[in-house]
Amino acid sequence: MKASGFNALIARFDAVEYGICRQLNRGASLPVPRRMFQIASRLGDGIIWYVLIFSLPALYGATAVKPAVIMALTGILGVILYKLLKRVFVRERPFITHSSICLAGAPLDRYSFPSGHTLHAVSFAWQASSHFPELSWVLVPLAAIIAGSRVVLGLHYPTDVLVGAVIAQLGGRYIVLFFFGTAARPDVAEVLTAFERRNDLFDHKRSLLLGISSDRDDFNQGRVHQDRTGQLFLWDSNGLAAKQYGVAGAAVAGAPADAERALNLRARAGGLVSADSISPSQKR
Repeated sequence: MKASGFNALIARFDAVEYGICRQLNRGASLPVPRRMFQIASRLGDGIIWYVLIFSLPALYGATAVKPAVIMALTGILGVILYKLLKRVFVRERPFITHSSICLAGAPLDRYSFPSGHTLHAVSFAWQASSHFPELSWVLVPLAAIIAGSRVVLGLHYPTDVLVGAVIAQLGGRYIVLFFFGTAARPDVAEVLTAFERRNDLFDHKRSLLLGISSDRDDFNQGRVHQDRTGQLFLWDSNGLAAKQYGVAGAAVAGAPADAERALNLRARAGGLVSADSISPSQKR
């Protein structure tokens, strides 16, 4: 993923978007807009969303407990996903690549693609508003200004923000995380085949299978398929995602020897999909 050809593609995107970044970044030279966007960005670090999640049960009672828990779980998954993607795409932030872009806010890390602030802002605003529509008039503008602040402050390109918003649409859906060392192993291949049979379950609308492989050859040799509806595979080049998610070791070195047992492992993202619902024995 770090080949010169890929880096050249990223560089072309950077050049195309530079003009938009520069124009929006001029707003950071004005005291009032700069301060407004700095506050919005700071809230998007997580403060406002922690308050929202803990406030929902207090405001709406027991009916808000489940939505709050799901929001918390998807927030954790979002952190893992955007950190993994940043390690894969290694796109430098605009203020690093272009000296004329003024940095007006502290970055949380070096890389920009995708925007984690936007991912969480859109995800939490969408989830909370879908359950409690009266909150949308506050949350939707807040999410928009947080997303915009990341470009104005010189921290992100527009496509970082756009892709972060697109990924956020996964929020509220059921997601199964499956970490594996290599799809070349027969037991892993059997597990993946069993998942493929469940196109009634993994359909993008209701649930998604997110497979994370440690073997780049799984993609080069076509052992995993990105054209399956409801399935997405990513390459964890150095095991970072597995370590952050607490499944380093056996889960990365290879799949469990028993494919049935592997399928019956509950997703680490809070058991979002019933283990029984993905048992291959049900649909053979």
